[in-house]
Amino acid sequence: MTGNSRGLYLLVTPAGGRLWRLKFGVDGKERKLALGRYPEICPPNARKKRDAARAQIAHGDDPARATQRRNVQAKPSAENAFAAIAAEYAAKRKRDGAKGWAPSIAIRGEYLLSLLNESGTWHPDAIERALAHGDTDKVRRAYHRGPHRDERVRMAQWWSDYLDALQRGADVVPFPNKATR
Repeated sequence: MTGNSRGLYLLVTPAGGRLWRLKFGVDGKERKLALGRYPEICPPNARKKRDAARAQIAHGDDPARATQRRNVQAKPSAENAFAAIAAEYAAKRKRDGAKGWAPSIAIRGEYLLSLLNESGTWHPDAIERALAHGDTDKVRRAYHRGPHRDERVRMAQWWSDYLDALQRGADVVPFPNKATR
């Protein structure tokens, strides 16, 4: 750790990363604020960020807490999570054509697949069809409704309702064990 002045220091990590930090106190507690990576943030800019944070502290604000709030608010809510996943999938499909899903999308797909299967509500073929890759023939894909279409529509509504309930803070109830049915 290399100190500068008024709480500003450069933290050198074991991996060799260099990170600007500001050590300050609020309500008698020591706090730290990340200001950015060196050399992306040069020393004069780090000092400007320090001075801006010190101005917040002088007004009774905690800049570290404000940063945490901004980060939390920037996370997608459960309401738009499905839309974000769908948009990510559509962009991936447009970019890669009929190639397989990207790993991050596959993980989300596996989560949805396990929820749908464990619910015991949906026919396994309807679940597989809903998560299957699209037809490469554009005309056929446009007119293809396929088997289990109505069930797949109800399934999509169920998923949407599930995400809405999570957003409202509903209790998550485990699905019944298949052996006890």
